[in-house]
Amino acid sequence: MRRWIHPALDAWRAAVAAVPGPARARGGIAGITVDTFAFAVSLDAVDVGSDLHARFSLPVCLAALALDGDLVAGTFLPDRLARPEIRALAARVRLVEDPGFSAALPRERPATVTVRWRDGSSATAGVRNARGNPDDPLGADEVERKFRRNVAGVLGDATADAVVAALLQPTGADTTAVARLAAEVLADVGC
Repeated sequence: MRRWIHPALDAWRAAVAAVPGPARARGGIAGITVDTFAFAVSLDAVDVGSDLHARFSLPVCLAALALDGDLVAGTFLPDRLARPEIRALAARVRLVEDPGFSAALPRERPATVTVRWRDGSSATAGVRNARGNPDDPLGADEVERKFRRNVAGVLGDATADAVVAALLQPTGADTTAVARLAAEVLADVGC
């Protein structure tokens, strides 16, 4: 997903960041146009039947990001995906192949996103690659924040702290501690 969908998500974030007021970024959207490479354009499903299908739908991911302000593991739970506003906004996402962007593969995976609001205003931003790719890696603090956002509501803070501590040991992860924590996590979530 990161290689094909994330560039458009990063371009969305950049476009709405240029617009004052967080409420405006999440409401009153008339439409979203994504100019990108052919592979990303093929991920065009609006009606998704599963969390996996939703994860590989650029319109659904953009709609969820626009409405919720973030994409985390919980975004793809059935009750969250079933919201009518997700489907309605996903239907207003238009994907357009830019031949120049397709030609940039595999070195780059560009996307340009234009957000149009109902008041007639718009914002556009583009990226050449998604954040977190080798040419623009996430820092350790960003990886930790992403991990914590994704496990919030699933793991308690103490367990999340223990996982982070085990994985960030200066001498490398203690595999016994990591295995124990993994077993605890699986037990906590009912696996």
